[in-house]
Amino acid sequence: MKKVKKTNVCVKAIELGKCSDLEKDLIKRGLIVKHDGYYEVYSAETSTSGEIAKDGDFVKIDKANNPYPNSRQRFLNYHRHLDGYNYEQFPLILWSWQYGDDEDDVIKYLLDNGKLTINPDSDVAFYKAELWGTTLRAKKNDIILIYNVKRAGKEIIDVDFNFIDKIEFDQTYEYIN
Repeated sequence: MKKVKKTNVCVKAIELGKCSDLEKDLIKRGLIVKHDGYYEVYSAETSTSGEIAKDGDFVKIDKANNPYPNSRQRFLNYHRHLDGYNYEQFPLILWSWQYGDDEDDVIKYLLDNGKLTINPDSDVAFYKAELWGTTLRAKKNDIILIYNVKRAGKEIIDVDFNFIDKIEFDQTYEYIN
């Protein structure tokens, strides 16, 4: 895996349930569907159902205007409100993996435990994972970001990860030593 850091530290985001104009627009465009007690957020990686979020969670808008849910606690821990829909994201050093990179113990854990599947016969759903209450998919050249690895001693017990579109990654992250 390779270390990366987000370079684009200014992000656009909304807090769900505040009925902002941007939230209303995303609902009108079908990118967010509001249900009784939860929302479905249709990011670029969703297929048949949206990622599950709730009132108080945040939705970030990427460079391609795709929405992505963030849990309230994670968002508040790593962002500072500037004005309007603009937030500063504190740059974190993360691990990334792309098909063709060496498979370390984290990627092997994800694959061996069915948390990540690779389908070499599909261009659109090369990667699949159950995240945010739905099946997410990503293309072969997309990137897997590793946010956190929980261990009991040396044994991996959980991995917090997600997919990011290669174009979005190239515009907003850089590799570091």
